[in-house]
Amino acid sequence: MSRIEQLKSDPSAVENILLVRLRRIGDILMTTPAVRALRAYYPRAHMTYVVEEPYRALVEGSPDLDEVAVFPRHLSPGEFLRHMRPLRERRYDLLLDFHGGPRAFWITLFSHAGCKVGHRLKFKHVFYDLTLPRTARDHSVEDHFNLVRAMGVD
Repeated sequence: MSRIEQLKSDPSAVENILLVRLRRIGDILMTTPAVRALRAYYPRAHMTYVVEEPYRALVEGSPDLDEVAVFPRHLSPGEFLRHMRPLRERRYDLLLDFHGGPRAFWITLFSHAGCKVGHRLKFKHVFYDLTLPRTARDHSVEDHFNLVRAMGVD
């Protein structure tokens, strides 16, 4: 049984969830239904949301999140690794990459999360455990929610 199937069959095995959506006000807000559904499905899981500095206020204080990890917009490689250290130490069971951009990819890759879910993007999809296509007909809310649905969450 794959790691994805294990997590889908036993939601209680998910103790730590990392969510990545770094920027763009509207796109961050459009993850709200997906985050709320994750909280309902994994009520005891520790959920961390990763954003860039200017967007911290959009997610801080959310009742659906336990932690916000803030990355400054510009980081040297050494600074990036220092910001990654606490994320790696938490040992996330599940990571959802709502963003899909290059920086979110590096966060996903260096997180060492047990299961990585994201959109099917050229050259990057092989580093994820589960990928879904982005569809032009779907609204961003729907695309974000599709990542959650893929984990068995309605």
